[in-house]
Amino acid sequence: MKGYVIYLSTEIETNFRGNNYGYWTGKTYRHEDVVYPGYEDDKDDESVKVYKLKISAEKMSHKLGERCTFVLSSIVEEV
Repeated sequence: MKGYVIYLSTEIETNFRGNNYGYWTGKTYRHEDVVYPGYEDDKDDESVKVYKLKISAEKMSHKLGERCTFVLSSIVEEV
């Protein structure tokens, strides 16, 4: 069954080098008024949030950019 995952970055352009978070687990954490996403390095990890529809993943990707303090870009990948 195919699905979609969200890859989060702290840089304006997402790449697989540099200051990236990783794949979103579906949780966020707050520490001293800073909101951080939960993440894993491996997209096949069972804790990574998988969406059935690409449009749902894209909408959440946009919301994470607004909610999480240091998420500046993200990409949706098919798994």
